[in-house]
Amino acid sequence: MNRIKVICTVMTLSVASLAASASAQTAQGAPSIASYHSRGMCLDVRASDKAVLLWTCHGGGNQAFRFREGKYGQISLGDNMCLTGGAGRGSGLTSQNCVWGNKNQMWTFWSDATLRNEAGWCADIEGGSRVAGTRIISWTCNSGSTNQMWYPGVTASSVAMGIQGAASVARGPVQGIISSGGFSSGNMVAAGGGNVLPNNWSFFNSSS
Repeated sequence: MNRIKVICTVMTLSVASLAASASAQTAQGAPSIASYHSRGMCLDVRASDKAVLLWTCHGGGNQAFRFREGKYGQISLGDNMCLTGGAGRGSGLTSQNCVWGNKNQMWTFWSDATLRNEAGWCADIEGGSRVAGTRIISWTCNSGSTNQMWYPGVTASSVAMGIQGAASVARGPVQGIISSGGFSSGNMVAAGGGNVLPNNWSFFNSSS
C-alpha cells in the first residue's frame, strides 16, 4: 500500500511540474476555408479561369479566402477578388472583382456550418465528391449535407502543441491537444495531411 502511495505521489508531482513548465501557444498560418466533408481540402481558385474548386489545403494565395470585414459580407483573397456565387442552381463559384452589394458575393456562415450568400444559395461540393479538382457550385441549402459544410481556417505546415511526446502528423510535429471549444470562427488545418483542428483549442508547448 505504501509503495502505491509513493508511485501516485511521484506521478502527481511529475504532472504538476510538466504543467508548470508549459506555456500557451497560438497557431500561425494562412487563412483558408476548409471542408468538413472532405478532410484536408479547401476552397481553391484555378488560375486559368478563376473557377473555385476543391483542393488539398496548401496555404497558397489562391486559397487565402477571408472576410474583408467581420463575419459577414464579401470574402476575398486579400485583394480585390471576391468569392462569387453562380447565377443559378448548379452554376460554379468563381473569384471575381469585388462589387459591393452584389448578392452573389455577400456571404455568411450559418450555425449548421453552411456557407450561404444573399442570393439564397449555398457553396456545395458538386455531387458530394471528395476528389481534388471537383467544382464548388451554387446549390439549394440543405442543412446537414456535409458537402455544404465549411469553416474559416488557418492552414499551416506544422504546429507544436501539447505536453505529450511529439508525434508525426501531416508534415510537422504535433503534440497533444489539451481541450476544444468546439465550432468557432477560427480553425486550423495542417497542410498536406488533412488534419482539421479548431483554432480555439488550448495549445501548450512543452519545449518553451
